[in-house]
Amino acid sequence: MLAVCSQKGWLDVRPWMGLFGVLVLAAPRISAAVEPEMARERSQGHTSRGDLGSLSAILRAPATLHLRSRYDAGADFSMGPDRLRRFHVAALDSQTGPVAAGLSFGREVSRPTVRTEDLPGWKRPDQKFNDLRDAQIRLGGGMGFSVLNRTLGFGGSVEWNQRTNGFDESESAVSGGASIAAYLGEQVVLSVTGERLIPTGLWFAPTQIGSGFRWQASPAAALSADVVTDLTSHASAEVGFGVGASFMAGDLVPLRMGFARDAATLDDRLTAGVGVANRQAEFSYAFELPVGASVEADTAGIAQAEHTIALVLSF
Repeated sequence: MLAVCSQKGWLDVRPWMGLFGVLVLAAPRISAAVEPEMARERSQGHTSRGDLGSLSAILRAPATLHLRSRYDAGADFSMGPDRLRRFHVAALDSQTGPVAAGLSFGREVSRPTVRTEDLPGWKRPDQKFNDLRDAQIRLGGGMGFSVLNRTLGFGGSVEWNQRTNGFDESESAVSGGASIAAYLGEQVVLSVTGERLIPTGLWFAPTQIGSGFRWQASPAAALSADVVTDLTSHASAEVGFGVGASFMAGDLVPLRMGFARDAATLDDRLTAGVGVANRQAEFSYAFELPVGASVEADTAGIAQAEHTIALVLSF
């Protein structure tokens, strides 16, 4: 028997070593952090820092919130590998008063696939390794104001992040961000952002510096790009990016596609989406597929794609 001594006597530590082993082996398949992107942003390469129609900007780039007058509310739901279930709700008001404000809430739950080869060679008769639940919550708000007739914006955000798992372990932290943005000629948006500038010490809530760009080439077509430097997830800073394109077909059907590299997880993804929209509402679907080195050789047979649906209302 493998045991350690405590004040209450000798304890058998083998069950805990088994749990530890399963967690270590399953860790590569535990989902990434719950981020604020909804279907619109996910389908165009996770680009949101320059998109004046994005609800993700509440936390990503609050300086852009007051550059366009709107009153939006939306919700989305995602499904993905490891029985991933994620949902967001968000609301933004940039019509009432000189300051725009928004709130965002997201929750994600996943249960990583435990394969036979991941299990320890022994366990207690009553011991099960079938609930490696990983749950994350992100709750936050952003505020922004603009000058020079809504062409130069400034903003800040505050957010609370929490993570729990199937073994009732919990960790959480509060942090905040700041950003500045410019709206040039009603066609180009540029932004510089700092996210979670107070280090949280949490792997799923890293400190990141980013920038966003969006060019509205015509009323129907736009190109966007984000660049992000992750300062805390790795031993040294890592750079990620996203590029995307969108086109409104027949003033009714938005078509989007893009490519993203996550600075925190270093995953590469192809993204695409379609929807139905008018001035009052948009229903959209986003598809994401890991590519290249992001697809582990030992995950063959495990579904990798993520699917997101969202509804956004404009008042």
